[in-house]
Amino acid sequence: MMKLSIFFLCAMLSNFTPMCFAEDLPDDEIRQMAEAKPESVQKVEEKALVDLGRSQALSRLNDLESRIEAVERDQQFLEDRVRMLDRSVDDLRRRL
Repeated sequence: MMKLSIFFLCAMLSNFTPMCFAEDLPDDEIRQMAEAKPESVQKVEEKALVDLGRSQALSRLNDLESRIEAVERDQQFLEDRVRMLDRSVDDLRRRL
């Protein structure tokens, strides 16, 4: 039991290599222990994935907001240009 506890301590504190206590344990048991993740590690990994997804979503949202602002500026420029052209057309009609 003590070797098993040391085994898990070894796995959690370093980049685990299953050969740590290989002489006393069967290969299948070593493989299962190496692949098994404590629940806390799984939760941390899940939280990291959620945070990464949230970060990517915020980045995408900021990018889309920037594009929307650019489109709104372009729209305002075009509306101003149309008004200027309308005035020019009105001036030309008066002259004729």
